[in-house]
Amino acid sequence: MVLGKKSDFLQATGRYGEAEPLYLWAIKILVSALGWEHPNTQTSITNYLVAKLTALGKIQNPQEEGLKYLQEHPDEVQELLNEVFVLSNETGEVSNEGGGSSSEVKE
Repeated sequence: MVLGKKSDFLQATGRYGEAEPLYLWAIKILVSALGWEHPNTQTSITNYLVAKLTALGKIQNPQEEGLKYLQEHPDEVQELLNEVFVLSNETGEVSNEGGGSSSEVKE
């Protein structure tokens, strides 16, 4: 998905503030199309969480520290997941009406 790739690029270049809304938009589309439990959705959520933790200064090197931090701080991860759920529901309505394969974001 292009949004996920762009978000990953922005995160890798230290532009976390720009990456966050794109991650949330990508998550919203993936949830609508594939559901919360799909591996692609889970990957996007993980990438968002690592970007958020980096932006908050909790981790310095996302590639090396990201997954370890997520595993070692389950309570904080749960709080961030709740935030993802709320924010992904506020970033516009995603519709896949008509049964087509493309999703449209309505703002």
